[in-house]
Amino acid sequence: MPTGDLREVSVFDPDVYANGDPGQNGLPIELFARLRNGAPCVRLPCDIPGHEKSAWVLSRYEDVSTMLREPDHFLSGSGVTMRATHTTVSEDGGKPAMITMDGAAHVRNRRLVNRGFTPAVVRRFEAHFRMIAGDIVQRAVDLGAFDFYGNLVSARSQTFKLTVTPAQYTGFYRKPLNLSLAIDLPRGQLALRAGVFDTAASKAGTLEIPLTIPKK
Repeated sequence: MPTGDLREVSVFDPDVYANGDPGQNGLPIELFARLRNGAPCVRLPCDIPGHEKSAWVLSRYEDVSTMLREPDHFLSGSGVTMRATHTTVSEDGGKPAMITMDGAAHVRNRRLVNRGFTPAVVRRFEAHFRMIAGDIVQRAVDLGAFDFYGNLVSARSQTFKLTVTPAQYTGFYRKPLNLSLAIDLPRGQLALRAGVFDTAASKAGTLEIPLTIPKK
Protein backbone atom coordinates (compact mmCIF):
# COMPACT_ATOMS: atom_id res chain seq x y z
CA MET A 1 0.00 0.00 0.00
CA PRO A 2 1.49 3.40 -0.92
CA THR A 3 2.51 5.56 2.04
CA GLY A 4 0.33 8.40 0.81
CA ASP A 5 -2.77 6.21 0.94
CA LEU A 6 -2.02 5.28 4.56
CA ARG A 7 -2.31 8.90 5.67
CA GLU A 8 -5.98 8.70 4.69
CA VAL A 9 -6.72 5.54 6.67
CA SER A 10 -9.22 6.47 9.41
CA VAL A 11 -8.57 3.58 11.77
CA PHE A 12 -9.15 5.88 14.80
CA ASP A 13 -12.32 7.51 13.44
CA PRO A 14 -15.28 6.38 15.64
CA ASP A 15 -17.67 6.91 12.72
CA VAL A 16 -15.90 4.12 10.83
CA TYR A 17 -17.09 1.68 13.48
CA ALA A 18 -20.46 3.30 14.21
CA ASN A 19 -21.42 3.12 10.52
CA GLY A 20 -19.82 -0.26 9.88
CA ASP A 21 -21.48 -3.50 8.85
CA PRO A 22 -23.57 -4.83 11.79
CA GLY A 23 -22.81 -8.33 10.58
CA GLN A 24 -19.15 -7.65 11.40
CA ASN A 25 -19.96 -5.84 14.67
CA GLY A 26 -19.06 -2.60 12.91
CA LEU A 27 -15.44 -3.64 12.40
CA PRO A 28 -13.80 -2.46 9.14
CA ILE A 29 -12.51 -5.91 8.18
CA GLU A 30 -11.37 -4.83 4.70
CA LEU A 31 -9.47 -1.87 6.14
CA PHE A 32 -7.68 -4.13 8.62
CA ALA A 33 -6.76 -6.50 5.79
CA ARG A 34 -5.26 -3.62 3.79
CA LEU A 35 -3.12 -2.65 6.76
CA ARG A 36 -1.95 -6.23 7.37
CA ASN A 37 -0.98 -6.68 3.73
CA GLY A 38 0.50 -3.26 3.02
CA ALA A 39 1.71 -1.80 6.32
CA PRO A 40 1.44 -4.16 9.31
CA CYS A 41 3.32 -1.71 11.54
CA VAL A 42 2.65 1.96 10.81
CA ARG A 43 2.12 5.22 12.68
CA LEU A 44 -1.23 6.78 11.76
CA PRO A 45 -2.69 10.20 12.56
CA CYS A 46 -5.62 10.81 14.91
CA ASP A 47 -7.80 13.92 14.60
CA ILE A 48 -10.09 13.35 17.60
CA PRO A 49 -10.00 16.31 20.06
CA GLY A 50 -8.50 15.42 23.44
CA HIS A 51 -6.63 12.43 22.03
CA GLU A 52 -3.08 11.68 20.95
CA LYS A 53 -2.16 13.15 17.57
CA SER A 54 -0.96 9.79 16.26
CA ALA A 55 -0.16 6.24 17.32
CA TRP A 56 1.50 3.07 16.11
CA VAL A 57 -0.91 0.50 14.67
CA LEU A 58 -0.05 -3.21 14.61
CA SER A 59 -2.43 -5.30 12.51
CA ARG A 60 -0.76 -8.74 12.27
CA TYR A 61 -1.61 -11.35 14.88
CA GLU A 62 2.03 -12.42 15.22
CA ASP A 63 3.18 -8.86 15.94
CA VAL A 64 0.44 -8.21 18.50
CA SER A 65 1.18 -11.51 20.25
CA THR A 66 4.89 -10.67 20.41
CA MET A 67 4.15 -7.24 21.84
CA LEU A 68 1.94 -8.71 24.58
CA ARG A 69 4.68 -11.18 25.55
CA GLU A 70 7.34 -8.48 25.93
CA PRO A 71 6.14 -6.18 28.73
CA ASP A 72 9.70 -4.92 29.33
CA HIS A 73 9.75 -3.32 25.87
CA PHE A 74 6.08 -2.35 25.46
CA LEU A 75 5.03 -0.39 28.55
CA SER A 76 1.62 0.68 29.86
CA GLY A 77 2.68 3.25 32.44
CA SER A 78 1.99 6.25 30.18
CA GLY A 79 -1.54 5.13 29.36
CA VAL A 80 -3.30 2.36 27.46
CA THR A 81 -5.81 4.36 25.42
CA MET A 82 -5.65 7.06 22.77
CA ARG A 83 -6.75 9.79 25.19
CA ALA A 84 -4.25 12.58 25.79
CA THR A 85 -4.80 12.34 29.56
CA HIS A 86 -5.63 9.30 31.67
CA THR A 87 -7.37 8.90 35.01
CA THR A 88 -4.95 6.09 35.91
CA VAL A 89 -1.67 7.90 35.18
CA SER A 90 -0.03 9.91 37.99
CA GLU A 91 1.52 12.43 35.61
CA ASP A 92 -2.00 13.30 34.40
CA GLY A 93 -3.25 13.83 37.94
CA GLY A 94 -4.87 10.41 38.12
CA LYS A 95 -4.61 7.48 40.48
CA PRO A 96 -2.52 4.52 39.25
CA ALA A 97 -4.35 1.28 38.52
CA MET A 98 -3.13 -2.19 37.62
CA ILE A 99 -3.80 -1.71 33.91
CA THR A 100 -1.33 1.21 33.75
CA MET A 101 1.35 -0.34 35.95
CA ASP A 102 4.50 -2.01 34.69
CA GLY A 103 7.03 -4.47 36.11
CA ALA A 104 6.81 -5.73 39.67
CA ALA A 105 3.90 -3.43 40.61
CA HIS A 106 1.73 -4.86 37.84
CA VAL A 107 2.66 -8.47 38.68
CA ARG A 108 1.91 -7.95 42.37
CA ASN A 109 -1.55 -6.47 41.69
CA ARG A 110 -2.39 -8.99 38.98
CA ARG A 111 -1.70 -11.92 41.31
CA LEU A 112 -4.34 -10.54 43.67
CA VAL A 113 -6.90 -9.99 40.92
CA ASN A 114 -6.30 -13.35 39.23
CA ARG A 115 -7.79 -15.14 42.22
CA GLY A 116 -11.18 -13.71 41.31
CA PHE A 117 -11.07 -14.95 37.70
CA THR A 118 -10.31 -18.62 38.02
CA PRO A 119 -12.74 -20.95 36.14
CA ALA A 120 -14.30 -22.05 39.43
CA VAL A 121 -14.97 -18.47 40.54
CA VAL A 122 -16.34 -17.42 37.15
CA ARG A 123 -18.76 -20.37 37.12
CA ARG A 124 -20.27 -19.08 40.36
CA PHE A 125 -21.58 -16.03 38.46
CA GLU A 126 -23.15 -18.02 35.62
CA ALA A 127 -26.63 -18.33 37.12
CA HIS A 128 -26.72 -14.62 38.01
CA PHE A 129 -25.76 -13.46 34.53
CA ARG A 130 -28.15 -15.93 32.91
CA MET A 131 -30.91 -14.35 34.99
CA ILE A 132 -29.89 -10.85 33.85
CA ALA A 133 -29.82 -11.96 30.20
CA GLY A 134 -33.20 -13.64 30.57
CA ASP A 135 -34.73 -10.50 32.09
CA ILE A 136 -33.44 -8.38 29.20
CA VAL A 137 -34.85 -10.76 26.59
CA GLN A 138 -38.18 -11.09 28.40
CA ARG A 139 -38.52 -7.30 28.61
CA ALA A 140 -37.95 -7.04 24.87
CA VAL A 141 -40.46 -9.82 24.19
CA ASP A 142 -43.08 -8.12 26.38
CA LEU A 143 -42.66 -4.87 24.48
CA GLY A 144 -42.90 -6.70 21.19
CA ALA A 145 -39.79 -5.48 19.34
CA PHE A 146 -36.07 -4.94 19.62
CA ASP A 147 -33.37 -4.07 17.10
CA PHE A 148 -30.30 -5.93 15.84
CA TYR A 149 -28.20 -4.73 18.78
CA GLY A 150 -30.72 -5.79 21.41
CA ASN A 151 -31.91 -2.25 22.13
CA LEU A 152 -35.57 -1.94 23.00
CA VAL A 153 -37.58 -0.28 20.26
CA SER A 154 -40.53 0.58 22.51
CA ALA A 155 -38.78 3.02 24.79
CA ARG A 156 -39.09 6.62 25.89
CA SER A 157 -36.05 8.81 26.28
CA GLN A 158 -35.20 12.33 27.37
CA THR A 159 -31.75 13.79 26.74
CA PHE A 160 -29.88 17.03 27.08
CA LYS A 161 -26.51 18.14 25.76
CA LEU A 162 -23.70 19.54 27.89
CA THR A 163 -20.76 21.25 26.20
CA VAL A 164 -17.54 21.54 28.22
CA THR A 165 -14.11 22.98 27.55
CA PRO A 166 -10.98 20.78 27.67
CA ALA A 167 -10.05 22.38 31.01
CA GLN A 168 -13.47 21.59 32.49
CA TYR A 169 -13.29 18.04 31.11
CA THR A 170 -9.97 17.47 32.87
CA GLY A 171 -11.46 18.86 36.07
CA PHE A 172 -14.18 16.19 36.08
CA TYR A 173 -11.47 13.63 36.87
CA ARG A 174 -10.96 15.29 40.25
CA LYS A 175 -14.38 16.68 41.15
CA PRO A 176 -17.76 15.03 40.46
CA LEU A 177 -20.29 16.79 38.26
CA ASN A 178 -23.82 16.92 39.68
CA LEU A 179 -26.71 17.21 37.22
CA SER A 180 -30.46 17.02 37.76
CA LEU A 181 -33.27 16.52 35.27
CA ALA A 182 -37.02 16.21 35.74
CA ILE A 183 -38.47 13.43 33.61
CA ASP A 184 -41.99 12.16 32.98
CA LEU A 185 -42.33 8.42 33.59
CA PRO A 186 -45.28 6.07 33.12
CA ARG A 187 -46.48 3.92 35.98
CA GLY A 188 -45.54 0.27 36.28
CA GLN A 189 -42.34 -1.77 35.99
CA LEU A 190 -39.57 0.25 34.35
CA ALA A 191 -35.88 0.12 33.58
CA LEU A 192 -34.42 3.58 34.12
CA ARG A 193 -31.19 3.96 32.18
CA ALA A 194 -28.92 6.94 32.81
CA GLY A 195 -26.01 7.49 30.48
CA VAL A 196 -23.29 9.87 29.38
CA PHE A 197 -22.19 10.06 25.75
CA ASP A 198 -18.90 11.66 24.67
CA THR A 199 -19.67 12.98 21.18
CA ALA A 200 -16.00 13.61 20.37
CA ALA A 201 -14.91 10.06 21.16
CA SER A 202 -18.24 8.29 20.52
CA LYS A 203 -17.94 6.61 23.92
CA ALA A 204 -20.85 5.99 26.27
CA GLY A 205 -21.25 5.02 29.89
CA THR A 206 -24.59 3.77 31.21
CA LEU A 207 -26.25 2.71 34.44
CA GLU A 208 -29.56 0.81 34.37
CA ILE A 209 -31.80 0.87 37.44
CA PRO A 210 -34.96 -1.29 37.89
CA LEU A 211 -37.79 1.01 38.95
CA THR A 212 -41.37 0.44 40.03
CA ILE A 213 -43.93 3.27 40.02
CA PRO A 214 -47.17 2.10 41.70
CA LYS A 215 -50.37 2.49 39.73
CA LYS A 216 -53.07 4.70 41.20
